[in-house]
Amino acid sequence: GREKGLEISMQRSKAGAAGKREMEIACECWFTSKGQMRPLLFKYQDEQGEIHTIKELTVHSVEEKNLMASPCTEFGVTINCQGIYMEVKLIFYKKECRWALITGKG
Repeated sequence: GREKGLEISMQRSKAGAAGKREMEIACECWFTSKGQMRPLLFKYQDEQGEIHTIKELTVHSVEEKNLMASPCTEFGVTINCQGIYMEVKLIFYKKECRWALITGKG
């Protein structure tokens, strides 16, 4: 079924170190009055080119990473993907101004 869509798309996307997988996503964000960034929802494209929207997400942690090449903000998030709860990371790359979804260990 469709609930496997994200898993399959992730398995076929770029596999990195220790089984980590990164997928480019579109992310809708909220900024608090204090300037803190909070992802609200994101969209990803599956292997068939279909766009899926993940609206149910809970942010557990936020970490600023000041890597020389690519400073980023990393969000530890639980998502509900068609009834399946998954722990993932949403990464905002500041220089490139782009979002990525990371699943797997690492």
